[in-house]
Amino acid sequence: MRGFFGFDDARPGSGAVRVAVTLSGPEPREPYLELQKAVDAHCPVLDPTRNPTPVRTVVGTA
Repeated sequence: MRGFFGFDDARPGSGAVRVAVTLSGPEPREPYLELQKAVDAHCPVLDPTRNPTPVRTVVGTA
């Protein structure tokens, strides 16, 4: 948070994002790991954190 408040040259954003998921079900572990791969490959929330995404800011006045 130091960069967010301008205290030093630190980045204002997070240095890492961690996700913890707990699943339970009748299947062995392997199908759930395959599900994780599929979700990670197609998740619209995860994608911009892994790939450069242009950001466009528009400032309007009233």
